[in-house]
Amino acid sequence: MRDQRIDFWRGVCVLGMVLWHMLSHESFPRWFSFPVIQGLNFVAEGFVLISGLCVGVSLSRLPPGSLRIAHYLRRAIRILLVHYLVAAALLAAGWTGLIQIPYQPNDFLQKGFWRHLWAVGTLSEQFYLADILSVFFFLFLTTPIFLWLFWKVGPRGLLAVSLFIYLGTISLAWTAPDWHWRFELNHVGAFDWNTWQLVYITGVLLGAWYVRWGGGGGGPNGWERRSLGCFGLAASSRAVSGPKTPVRSGASGAKTPFGSASAGSGSARLCGFAVGCARFG
Repeated sequence: MRDQRIDFWRGVCVLGMVLWHMLSHESFPRWFSFPVIQGLNFVAEGFVLISGLCVGVSLSRLPPGSLRIAHYLRRAIRILLVHYLVAAALLAAGWTGLIQIPYQPNDFLQKGFWRHLWAVGTLSEQFYLADILSVFFFLFLTTPIFLWLFWKVGPRGLLAVSLFIYLGTISLAWTAPDWHWRFELNHVGAFDWNTWQLVYITGVLLGAWYVRWGGGGGGPNGWERRSLGCFGLAASSRAVSGPKTPVRSGASGAKTPFGSASAGSGSARLCGFAVGCARFG
């Protein structure tokens, strides 16, 4: 049975994402669109958080130690196939001149169709608005590893590993701004795996907590409060930390060291959103 409270927040994110992209168009007056856009800056994180939340909720229905490798591998492959279909359609439309793909260099046509197709297949070229699903492919692909850590070292150990990856990525972005991206998984996409896995892991931990809380297990304990606090601090730092990298060929125009530029500036509100996912109803 579907949880209508989770579906409610998923619907909010869908509506918010549509409004964000629509109102960010230059045809809307800035005085009108800017406040709305800033109020909806949590929706990108919201999708990732809810995905992790659903994984965490499902843990209550699994025997301890279950990794569900085949399940998450199938899900990752399905998402990758949809990504390929969207990217291939954009490439075909851009190559034939039906549309102009944003943020592409002037020599886009000179590169050759098959070279573009190979780059799309290897995820080394991801077109604007066709660069979102790739991070979900990597998140679901690595979910069995996250679950193994969850069962072996517990929620606090999983959170510690997630924070280590996140903070290590930030440190490299500061100390090696020219080549830190070589250590980022899916660095060409709108969202890199290294930083967005923290949002996903926070969702997993919230989901595991949500089942106990909703079932009368009481409110959050110490580590659960700390996980929310750590996520809030880390997410908020996306707005103020790290130099922005120059746009690379095939990368989205909004690329920064910590994912998309739009995802950073409103992240502090996501702590309230996360609690709302657990309590709304």
